[in-house]
Parts: sequence; structure tokens; C-alpha cells
Amino acid sequence: FFRLFCPLRKQLLWEHEVYNNLQYLALTPFLHSFEAEDCITGFNFANEDEGAQLQNVLLQKLEYKKQRRLEKKQRSQNNLLNNAAAGQGYHRTAPQPNGATSLGGSTSSLYNQSSGRVNSAVGKKEGKKKLTKADIGKPQNFRHISHVGWDPNKGFDFDKVEDPQLKLFFEEAGVSEKSFKRPRYQRIYL
Repeated sequence: FFRLFCPLRKQLLWEHEVYNNLQYLALTPFLHSFEAEDCITGFNFANEDEGAQLQNVLLQKLEYKKQRRLEKKQRSQNNLLNNAAAGQGYHRTAPQPNGATSLGGSTSSLYNQSSGRVNSAVGKKEGKKKLTKADIGKPQNFRHISHVGWDPNKGFDFDKVEDPQLKLFFEEAGVSEKSFKRPRYQRIYL
């Protein structure tokens, strides 16, 4: 991570992850830049030697991470070849949930029902992992509280909303019952 601390406030002001394919550019000996999520970020060094030192350390770390990824990939390919050569055959199967598999069954134990969070032990080794359909379970404890429906003649049907929390939600979002009925705003809420 790149991290920027304020010594006066004694707090972290900014942080950016050094992702694997980061292209760190030394535009000049004192001005370095890289692409962040939504902008180009630059470092302006008062001491050019510090800029060169940061660039060297960063490029070494990126190369080391790249090397480790390649080694890991080669090891996994070698394991696959060894298993196939030994006649064991390699079949990949979908992970089975720990609970019942019927439609009304429970989901995997990765989900901690008391806290509503996924257990953090999973995925720490692999870093950020993309979710797939298989990773997402069925809703639990779903309750239909009220319906805010669409009527082509009237617009949104807000009359049947009785839940005070839902009304408060719309109110805090700046959405009034009148704005639901205005054709200009109906597209926004859809």
C-alpha cells in the first residue's frame, strides 16, 4: 500500500493498494505517477534520490510478487500433471454446502448468522476473490413488509406503505409522496 500520514494530526490521510499490474512511471526524477481507481496519482519528491529509492523498492516488490504468482501457477500445473500421470484422474467438483441441500436448506457455514458477516478466515490467502453464483446463498429470514408498486396511470402507489421505517427511509433520501407522482421524477426512482 501507498500510505500518506499527517504527522500533526497523527492520522492516515490517504491509502492506495499497490495492485499486481501497477504501472509506476517516473515522468521526471522528481515527479512519479500511476493510475489509481478514478484518477492519475502523482508523487512530487523534493529529494530526487528518495524518488529513485521508492521506485526501485516498488519495482522490486512488484517483480517479486509476479515471480511468486508464476511459481505458484507452475506448482499447481505440475500437481495436475502428476495426478493425471499417476492415473488418479482429476475431476473438479462444485463445493457442497455444509447444510441441507433441499430448497429450504441452510447455507454454508461461511456465513455467520449472528453477525451477518462472512467468516474472515476464508479468502485471506487468495486476496480479493470474485463472487460467483455458487458463492451466493438463498435469502434467510426474508419478510415482505410492504409494497411500493408502479401503476402506469398513477405512477408509484405509495398509499399502501404502512411501515414507518420505509417512510423514514424515503424521507431521509429526500423522496416525498408528491415526488413519486411527478412524471419528471418517476424515472429516477425506477
